[in-house]
Amino acid sequence: MDFDELLFIRALMDRPADAKRFSQYMKPEWLKTVEYRILLDKVYEFTKGYSIPPSVETLRKLFIEDDQSAYTTRYKDTIDRLAKVVLEQSEVLHCLDRAKKAGIVWSLETMFNDPDFIHKREQGDGAEVMHDLQEWITQFDGTNEDVEMRINDAVE
Repeated sequence: MDFDELLFIRALMDRPADAKRFSQYMKPEWLKTVEYRILLDKVYEFTKGYSIPPSVETLRKLFIEDDQSAYTTRYKDTIDRLAKVVLEQSEVLHCLDRAKKAGIVWSLETMFNDPDFIHKREQGDGAEVMHDLQEWITQFDGTNEDVEMRINDAVE
């Protein structure tokens, strides 16, 4: 599923709660546009450190501080395009919804290809597979309700 990746990044920069939520499961390497991956990574890194995403100008400064020549040759044009993105509310919500759906698929694919998960499936460890699936589901459904769990899990 495709979505406007530049709008997605710009929207996260304007929506701290979404930036925090997406950083929990949407990996930058999943973006199709390579130059956007480093932008998303910087947005996540800043958000993790400061609890809010960076502004476009702060993001620009971060790249300049890291490496002025790399900023000029590789990132300036992309950040300039990011600065020109217009955040229209309905487009943002639609883009974030599409990004979430794509992230769910990519996340599930990543889990299914994880060597530990594959080992559990090959060993026929249904309880552990179900446990992993339940943990995965709770990333996306937003529930914080009481759940039944094994005593070992409850104590940890």
